[in-house]
Amino acid sequence: MYDYIEPVKEAEGGGPGTEILKSYTYFLFIAAYGAFFWFARQDIKKGGPRHLTDALGIETNTWIIIYLIAAGFVFGIPQGLVAGLYYQYTGQRFENDRLGFAKSGGVDICFWSAFFVFLIVLYLFTYVVPPLWFGNARPFVIFFFSLAGSLILASKLARRVFTALYGPPRFRSR
Repeated sequence: MYDYIEPVKEAEGGGPGTEILKSYTYFLFIAAYGAFFWFARQDIKKGGPRHLTDALGIETNTWIIIYLIAAGFVFGIPQGLVAGLYYQYTGQRFENDRLGFAKSGGVDICFWSAFFVFLIVLYLFTYVVPPLWFGNARPFVIFFFSLAGSLILASKLARRVFTALYGPPRFRSR
């Protein structure tokens, strides 16, 4: 039915977790996430400015920390989208070519796009969006906008990077 097209590159393999450990900016995003938590702790400590309380609409420190840990999992969500784009450009599935995905910058695109969008959305909800808007749904609205923005940004960045590395997309997503 379809003509077979040779993959653009050979699969480089790698087991679970290889894509994270072999990404170019692994230690930078560990440091960025650590710095983010340090600033969060400084913000919510007794006598701190409490900007996160304003942004999230959450009063207790425990729930703010739980929320920020959950936000860390949101940083990984764009990976499915970027892995699908990686297949369109290379013909290699993420599961078979984790190392190639990392070398192509896929993991870095996922994390940094989600991290920066999350910081921008937090900033906007702290200083621009009035505190009474969205009521108790405010933390979920922040997650939604962060997720939507990170998917859009990751898609745009991945397309640009993969086009520069591999040329135009040649494979259909399955």
